[in-house]
Amino acid sequence: MKYIKKKKAPQFFIEDTKNLKIWKKYNSKKKRKLKEYILENEQFYLLHIVR
Repeated sequence: MKYIKKKKAPQFFIEDTKNLKIWKKYNSKKKRKLKEYILENEQFYLLHIVR
């Protein structure tokens, strides 16, 4: 297993979720943007491969 050092939440995510009460209402395009940010900045595009 590879260690991944977590970073602070990106500012766009903090602003987007400031008044969010229900996660399901978070826009899917914004979720994709967050996923891309995490993959790029924390995981350096590592993929978890299940064999």
